[in-house]
This record gives sequence, structure tokens and C-alpha cells, in this order.
Amino acid sequence: MKKVVTGKKLLYQGVMGLVVALFLCLSIGNLDTVFAKTKKVTPKEYYVISRMEGDTAILEKENGEEIVVKRSKLPKKAKEEDVLSYQKGKYRRDIKKTRERKKNIQSYMKHFWKE
Repeated sequence: MKKVVTGKKLLYQGVMGLVVALFLCLSIGNLDTVFAKTKKVTPKEYYVISRMEGDTAILEKENGEEIVVKRSKLPKKAKEEDVLSYQKGKYRRDIKKTRERKKNIQSYMKHFWKE
């Protein structure tokens, strides 16, 4: 004799399975890990525009290494001494980091020239 599964019983089993799965996921991590899409986050790299020569720009990495980039790849308003962030193949001006950098340099120079 075959057992016939009714709609209510099937629904109950599905809901209980979902509850058990959520409970296991919550005990391991949080709901974000359950419902979030798997995203590969690439970290930002930061550069300072050291100088511009013709149609190229020389960017300085955080470790002091210099790279040469076409000016067309940079934002239109980018200028020397701007801090740029690089992520996903695009350069963007980081105005906040540029201001912080200039402020630190001014503070250092003020301290350096103090008599």
C-alpha cells in the first residue's frame, strides 16, 4: 500500500525544513550569509598623481612605486597631488583622502619650519 502525502503535510514538511535550515545558518553565522549573493569584493588601491607629462600621468603607489598611466584613464578633473582610488578597472578622485593628505603635509611643514 502506498502512502499518500496530502498538501498540508507536504507544506508542513517544507516549512519545517526551512526552519531547520535557518536555525542551522543562524547558529553558524548570520542571515546575511544565508541570503546574500556571493560577491567577490576587490580591495581599493590608492595612488597619488605625482606628475603629468603630455598624455601620460605618473602615479605613486602607497609603497612608493611609480606607474605610468594614460591621462585618458583618469577622471577629467584629476590634477597633480590628487589621491586616486582604483577599483574594478576605474580610477576615481578621493577628495577626502586628498584633503587629509594635504592637511598632514601642512602640519608636518609647519612643525618642520618651526624655530
